[in-house]
Amino acid sequence: MTIAFVFNEVQTRLMIEAGADILCVHLGLTEGGILGSKKVLSLKKAKDKVNKIFMLCDRLNPALIKMIYGGPIKNPVDVQYMYNNTNIDGYIGGSAFERIPSEESLIRVTKSFKKMENVNEDHLLQNMLDGITKHYDYVSFVKEYIAQNYMYEIHFKELAEIAHVSAGHLSRLFSKDTGSSFSEYLITFRMNKAIELMTKQDAACVEAANFVGYTDYAQFSKIFKKYTGVSPNYYKT
Repeated sequence: MTIAFVFNEVQTRLMIEAGADILCVHLGLTEGGILGSKKVLSLKKAKDKVNKIFMLCDRLNPALIKMIYGGPIKNPVDVQYMYNNTNIDGYIGGSAFERIPSEESLIRVTKSFKKMENVNEDHLLQNMLDGITKHYDYVSFVKEYIAQNYMYEIHFKELAEIAHVSAGHLSRLFSKDTGSSFSEYLITFRMNKAIELMTKQDAACVEAANFVGYTDYAQFSKIFKKYTGVSPNYYKT
């Protein structure tokens, strides 16, 4: 049997006409480190691309074996999402395999991919892919997202896009529920986390700043004093 890797519909048509038995949609270079909302949006974009190409496959050769490779797909949650939302017959490798250093690790990761029914690796990611309105109201979703991702860069517009509502509408709902804007809520959450780290876990001021998403300590110190009324050092004396 012959396998053809394609990036688009033009290549798909040519490979089918050439007699390929297996067609694998190449979703681009594997993306290590992509997280949160960007991961969800990337997976949804990949899903749309795959469905568009596979519609052409079904029209030209319904018997073709259809597979995918690469892109944002790196764990069982991602693969399960693609199985649930496209008509793929299989998945080839990807970043989870490309970075494996030993045969023992390869066996372990392969087994994890075979046990789709036991997937619970990232509850929030799975809920976002499944559709947040099945699991949250809009404001609760934003709050949980902040609670799990406050140490990373967060873009409100991306959360609105995942929720399938306008940023303006989500902002109004959030402000009404919390009494503050998204930015104020996020900063306050981060400052409270920093205080918790410094007082309960004896983290240094710079360490606390880095942990809650601030690589510039001067900026962190300025914001911290604005929101708490004291400098970070107050909690270390």
